[in-house]
Amino acid sequence: MELKDYKTAICGISCFCDKVAPPSHPSEEPVYFEDEELDAYKGIAADSYTAAQVAEFEEVLTTMRPGEVSEWLHSLHLRGISLPAPLADRAAGLMADSHLSGEQYNKKPFCEF
Repeated sequence: MELKDYKTAICGISCFCDKVAPPSHPSEEPVYFEDEELDAYKGIAADSYTAAQVAEFEEVLTTMRPGEVSEWLHSLHLRGISLPAPLADRAAGLMADSHLSGEQYNKKPFCEF
């Protein structure tokens, strides 16, 4: 899959796809980050989570390396799970940090910052 094809495939999934590079080898199968419990939230809108549910996502987000965030978001998408809206800026910041530090999988900008 070419980078252009990947952007087309993920645009609209989240606010992140146009800010950082996608994983270098996007998987068609979800990759679990010891977060199987989040599968219970399939189909819930990003702005419909309770504070307790947001905390579950936050726990996973804060235990991963910044370079894994993009792959995690892709995995959530493949599983039909929306990232809670209150965590969107934090996830974007972690992905930007990993991109700027060279930790991002692709290491090539998807677009200009």
